[in-house]
Amino acid sequence: MKIFVSSTYIDLVEYRKAVERALNLLEQQFVGMEYFGSLSEEPKVAALDKVKACDAFVGIYAHRYGVVPDGDTKSITEQEFDRAQKSGKPIFCYRVKPDQPWNPKMIEGGDAQTKLDAFLARIDKQYVRQEFTTPEDLLAKVSADLARHLSTQRAETRFAHPLPPVPYYAHSYALQENFTGRVAERDTLTQWFTRDPQSVLVLDAIGGMGKSALAWVWTQEILHAAEERRVQNDMKPAGVFWWSFYEERETRPFLEKLLAYASAGQANLQSLGSDRERLDALLPLLSTKRFLIVLDGFERALRAYARMDAAYRGDEVDEDARQDFRACVDPNLARLLKHLASDGGLSKTLLTTRLYPRELD
Repeated sequence: MKIFVSSTYIDLVEYRKAVERALNLLEQQFVGMEYFGSLSEEPKVAALDKVKACDAFVGIYAHRYGVVPDGDTKSITEQEFDRAQKSGKPIFCYRVKPDQPWNPKMIEGGDAQTKLDAFLARIDKQYVRQEFTTPEDLLAKVSADLARHLSTQRAETRFAHPLPPVPYYAHSYALQENFTGRVAERDTLTQWFTRDPQSVLVLDAIGGMGKSALAWVWTQEILHAAEERRVQNDMKPAGVFWWSFYEERETRPFLEKLLAYASAGQANLQSLGSDRERLDALLPLLSTKRFLIVLDGFERALRAYARMDAAYRGDEVDEDARQDFRACVDPNLARLLKHLASDGGLSKTLLTTRLYPRELD
């Protein structure tokens, strides 16, 4: 499919690149101003013709209204949206979150702001749109939405989320823009992923030490390194799966999502009646392909934090002589950890947790 990506440019160039990455990995064609080349027609005419010729439309909006051609009352960006709507194209719209840090020089005021507000209000009345923060966050959301749309266009496709090698962030992480430092730790993670035969690495520390932020930043770094061919081909991840046990600690949805992703949407989940069966189907896939699996907040799956008040519990836990407080509540998760550590095959698993799981002792 040809997918037209509309936005203002200078303020959203990195976000456009993220969407292009998503489309390339989904094997769809990115159509945007970057690749118009030299044409013997006005930019507005060229853009609107491209919109009409595409199969779907993605709009990305921040704090600039964009260029209004002489004699017009609307920006080219808004006119692109109008043409997509008039042509009956599937439309997917994304707006930066209001509290996302932004370069003040890229925020328009006055009449441009008034027109932008009216345009976005019109979108909100007519479409369900998403909000985004970072380029990686936008990539994850566009990937999921377009994968879901593609599944309705192809009868043989059975997925409603990204497929490998597109990263699947089942739960996104709201990283602050000012993350800096921890270079040595990030280098250690890269060495582990590319050279260390150890299949599982655990980042265990008390709460508030930045484990999740470190894991998130490094995950984006290893993906960029792979795309720029700074990682050997046999070391590149076949896919990345991020799951937050802070958001969802139940085993069934976790196994279903990971199995659906690792099987590239081919697993027949309805035929698997138990978590044990799901795990039996999953383990061979993790052994034969080099996935990067990030399990964030894994302490929520351990006995010490398997309580309704886990979100409010500090680092002081009730210990016992057998160390059961560090054990997985669910035996299927325990089996998964043991398999990943002892016979994980090609896949690599990174855990962030306040407690080191007993199954990995």
